[in-house]
Formats: sequence, C-alpha cells, structure tokens
Amino acid sequence: MAKNLKINKHLKQRGSVYWYSRRVPKELHELLGKVRIEESLKTGDIKVARALRDEKDAELSRLQCNPIASARAAFEQAKVDLEKYRKPVPNRLSSTYIDFPLSSADMRAMGMHVEADALEALEGNESISEKYGLTLEEAVELTCKRKVGSVTDEALHRYMKAAEKFSQFLKTTPQKVILKTIDKVTAHKYVQHLEELEYKRATIQGELNRLKNLWKQASNLGHVPSENPFDGHEIVVPDSRRDNKTQLFEDDELSGIISLVNDQCRDFKLIIKILAFTGARPSEICGLTTGAFQEHDGVKVLVVKQGKTLAATRFLPLTEELIQDIGEHCNLLEPEAPLFNMSSKDVGRLFSRLKSKVIEDKQSRKVMYSLRVHFATAAQRAEVREDIAAQIVGHSNAKTLTFGYYSKGYEPSKLKENYDKIAGYIKRRWKVSINV
Repeated sequence: MAKNLKINKHLKQRGSVYWYSRRVPKELHELLGKVRIEESLKTGDIKVARALRDEKDAELSRLQCNPIASARAAFEQAKVDLEKYRKPVPNRLSSTYIDFPLSSADMRAMGMHVEADALEALEGNESISEKYGLTLEEAVELTCKRKVGSVTDEALHRYMKAAEKFSQFLKTTPQKVILKTIDKVTAHKYVQHLEELEYKRATIQGELNRLKNLWKQASNLGHVPSENPFDGHEIVVPDSRRDNKTQLFEDDELSGIISLVNDQCRDFKLIIKILAFTGARPSEICGLTTGAFQEHDGVKVLVVKQGKTLAATRFLPLTEELIQDIGEHCNLLEPEAPLFNMSSKDVGRLFSRLKSKVIEDKQSRKVMYSLRVHFATAAQRAEVREDIAAQIVGHSNAKTLTFGYYSKGYEPSKLKENYDKIAGYIKRRWKVSINV
C-alpha cells in the first residue's frame, strides 16, 4: 500500500480522470500566485498520468533551481494579466494601448521590475524580452530530450560539457547565459580562445558542432532566430589528424596487454574480446543489454541499436568462441539486464592503466581504440570489400541515395561470411586469445 502511495504521489482520481494535486513550494508562492495546484491531466490512464505528473514536478523543480526560468514565468504571467487592460485607440481601429493606471516607471519605483518589463514589452519594447529568454542550460535540456534514444548517453552528456565550457569562457554558468544574446562575434572569440589553448582542429569543430545543434534545436522551437552564430567559423590551427592517427600495437605490445587483460574481471575480459573481434566502439558494447544477443537468418549476432551515427545501428557477427562466451554470460543475467556492469569510461581507464605497464611512451597514439584499427586493417588485408567492412564497423560508406537512404544493408549471412575472414586474420596474425 505504501509503495502504491509513493508511485502515485501528487495524483488524485476524480471519477475516471486523474488530477495533478500538490502544494506549491513556499519559494514559488509569489511567482505562481497560489499555494496549491489542482489541475486535470485529462486522462484515465495511470501510466500516462504518471508521465504527465513527472513533467509537472520537473517544471516546478526547474523553477526552483533556475532564477531566469522563474523570472520568465512571472514575466509571461504579468503579460497575460496586463493584456486584460488592452483597449482600442479612439478613432484608430487598428491601434491599441494598455490602459493600466500605473506606468512602467511607477512600477519600478515600487519594486515591481518584472511587471514593468512586461508592460514595456506589451507597449512595443521588443528588446526587453531578451533577458527572459531561453538559457543555454535549457537549450541543452531541449536538445537532449529531442535526441534521447537516438544517440548514446555519452553523446548527450557532451552537449552539457560543451555548454559548460562555453559558459566558463564567458565567466558564468549555462544557467545564466541567455541564448539569444550570443552573437557571431562572441562565438568567433570563443574559437580564438580554443585555438590559443592549442586545442586540435577536430576538438574545436566538435565543440562548435554541439553548440550549433543546441542553437538549431532552440531555433526550431522559435526561441531564437534561424541564423546560427556558431556556424561558418574558420578554424586556424594545423589539421593534425593525418599525423595523429591512432596506431596499431606492435606484436609484443599487444601480446603483453592481452596477457594483463586475462588477469582482470569477467566483464572486462569479455568486453575487450568483443572489441578486438568486432571493431565496435566501446560505448556501443557497454550500452548493450542481454536482449542484444539475437539470431537473425540463422546467424548469431549482437544488435547495436544506437551509437555515434545512424550507420552505427547494425548487426555485429561473432566468432563461435564469442557466441559461446556471450551465451554463457547472458545465462548469468536477468532478461534485458545490462550486458555489462562497466561503463565505456571505466573500461577505457582500466585499459589505459594496463597499457601503460607495457608501453611507457605517454604520447603514443596506441590506445584502446587501436583495437578498432587492428580490425579495419585485418578487413583490408583479408580483402573484404570496403562497403561490407564499413557496415560491420558502423561506418557510412554509401555513395548514392539508393544505397544510402533506401538500402537496409547486407544480410547477416553475407556479413558473417566476410566477418569470418577478418576474425580469422586477427587470430592468425596477432594471435589474440582472451579466456573468459
């Protein structure tokens, strides 16, 4: 009974319809003009009602934590209240005015600054609304809400990190940055700032792309103009990607690392084994559930449903040894449970520590991602067609609309036939052997 009360908190059923019913937090009394909320959710479905309840609870929490959001709510409410005093100008049919007994100056003298701003906004001062605009933090929330499920949690987290880094440049926080006040000059100075800090070109471009996406999402919802201040910037740093490619491990280096991997926990060993024999990204594998281990057209595969790009959604063929290892691993877990109890960051840190025991050069571009390079190299040397290899590793390789948009890719049996060539080469050439 107690559990039922908790899960249905702030919900009341009246007849067949659920209502949202709760006290307003004390600090929001003045802002919302009431001490209690009683609002019909217009649904008789308890699951829908809970979801709507959660949205309303989240909005109240946001108002408590975000002073700009609180001020905006008061500003919008004041405009609604003042709009009631709008009257037509005599003898001028198309003109109106706000017939309120106090001027904006009178209101400011009385400490009613938000109400004064609302009055000036209704009287035609468009710039006054800017300080109540969408914040950078809210733009992150909107973007993440839009993209959740289509990209990894790690990719969503990077939007907030990009917002925080830009805010630090402005010597403030994402909660206080009004998106609409960011102009092209400010964005350009930020690019120069990153250049001075000697960030790589790809890193700067990544930061700009995330900020550009935040602006685009806010623009789609009408919060800011369509012209994007983060678009079209020239990055004046050498492109080091050609000389800074992730490298292959030497045979003795890879052997030493694998030997250390074999002394670690079961989850870590199986993750590294999958990475080595599929060329997958760590975040893709660490985000899987037991339900990802499936059979399609008679071929056992891991189904990757989300990743860095749309092309990341794919079937991952497996060696017979991996099929057995993953099958036994799934038998130890509940249905649809996370396949591994390690995040990609946990895996990366542990791998880095093990690697440093074998490779002392800290500047070396031999990292966990090198396993993906080994797989791609094996695909080329095993003479697997590039478009097939691209589908296996999750790269887009379509040259035409027909294949790029309409094609669903190769069947699992065709992928498995070519995959076996790659896995066989890895086994023979680099002798990768991990005992799970």
